[in-house]
Amino acid sequence: VRWRGLPGWTASAMMDYVNDSSTGLQPVLDGIRNPSLSLVIILVGTNDIGSLTSSMVRSSSDAENAEDATTSAVDPILRLHRTCLDCKGDDGTKNIHTLAVGIPGSANASKLCTNMNQALQDSLDRVSYVDFPFSNERGDSKWSGDGLHLSEEGYENLGRGLAPCAKQILDRII
Repeated sequence: VRWRGLPGWTASAMMDYVNDSSTGLQPVLDGIRNPSLSLVIILVGTNDIGSLTSSMVRSSSDAENAEDATTSAVDPILRLHRTCLDCKGDDGTKNIHTLAVGIPGSANASKLCTNMNQALQDSLDRVSYVDFPFSNERGDSKWSGDGLHLSEEGYENLGRGLAPCAKQILDRII
């Protein structure tokens, strides 16, 4: 298991730096061999929602604006998944699968979260989707004081919540 966290980054920024040797996803994928990766778990989108909701407040919030926001937020997330799916393993084949973890709901953007999660579920082959394993309740000890980032307890719960899904995928593909 390898972990790469980029706190505060949006999916768009991650795609802008996808080939960067110190922060990019592509060098990480290329650097793992013998054995190469089978599954990449991607949890991204909360910072995108924060950025989008603040810009939506400044503009009109009609249905078209919400649809545009969903599309603009989901596109770079899907591109991160495609980066993984297009990566060749040790044998030269494209066998990596990805697990898209749903974006946890938020009182400020529950509709946008729902729309983004639905778009993720409908989008790619070799991508499994799982809802975020617990809700974002104000004052819950699984969340840090900012209500956006997980606490140590939250990360532990996240790992326990995702493990059965990851095992099921790996049992199916390995």
